[in-house]
Amino acid sequence: NYSYLGLDFQKAEGNQLRFCFKHLDAGEPLRPFAFILNVSDDDSYEVNECEPNIPNETLELIVNDLNQTDDLSGFIRRMRSAFSRTV
Repeated sequence: NYSYLGLDFQKAEGNQLRFCFKHLDAGEPLRPFAFILNVSDDDSYEVNECEPNIPNETLELIVNDLNQTDDLSGFIRRMRSAFSRTV
């Protein structure tokens, strides 16, 4: 359980995982920052939902890097960083 770090994740429908960060907004620490990561049939990754929105260009770069490297932990760190820039 990573909830003490402000990260929670759970299996969603199909080949998807839902990740949710908290403690990113100092003014509202329980505010959720979430996305759903899908693993497609060809083993590539895509983000289907993202709230709050991360700029498309940023999200594309982060997901493309994940597809090239398969570095899931690095991807999660980059998503957290992108969410913190939305505060």
